[in-house]
Amino acid sequence: MNKEMIWLQMLSIIDKLNRSIKEPGWSFEDKTDVYALKDEFLHKLLTEKPSEVKVELFYVPYLRYSERTKDRAGELMRRDGRRHSFEYYLEQIEPSEEDRDDPSKASIEVIAECMEQSFSLHLPIEKLPAGYDIGEIPHKKWVPAMEFHHSQKLLLQEKYTLLTALLE
Repeated sequence: MNKEMIWLQMLSIIDKLNRSIKEPGWSFEDKTDVYALKDEFLHKLLTEKPSEVKVELFYVPYLRYSERTKDRAGELMRRDGRRHSFEYYLEQIEPSEEDRDDPSKASIEVIAECMEQSFSLHLPIEKLPAGYDIGEIPHKKWVPAMEFHHSQKLLLQEKYTLLTALLE
């Protein structure tokens, strides 16, 4: 098996674990093990910088929301009939100048591409390997959750349509 395939399989395993860990039914010990494995893998990826994997980093702030932003999210929630969690509505509100980033809880988004597959994983900021300057990592641009998911759907639909056409 070549290195590119090994990196792809490792990314796939970590991605699958990272997604499933958010589902109910995991023991605390298993969750701890999975997060440690993900962090270990990302450390390896970021220190080895394999040529087989293209990596982009983004600083993802951890926002301490202002009362104003919480009130706006609450208004949306009430208008919508409380169909979703409060966090869902917070994601719809563009952060204001009153919202504050808590750098101690921020994370680094690692977008890794290998063999035309893209993976997005987050690393706690304190686990970023030495040699990376947080000040040089671009900040993640805020996009409303619904807009983000819609654009992802359109992109994947387009790829699916192209692949379907190749089967004909």
